[in-house]
Amino acid sequence: MVIVKLPFRRDRFAELTDSQWEAINDFVDNGRKRKNCLRTILNAIFKWEVEISQKPESE
Repeated sequence: MVIVKLPFRRDRFAELTDSQWEAINDFVDNGRKRKNCLRTILNAIFKWEVEISQKPESE
């Protein structure tokens, strides 16, 4: 399997900025009352995605 590093992928995780969150919030917020902050949940998902993309594939 060939792994291609895409130019827009990050090597390290950075939390969503306010401007990034404003752009995303309209797509994920449906006005429902929530226990957990969606921004925190998305930050965790993005952090996890960056971490697993850096792990070498086991044989």
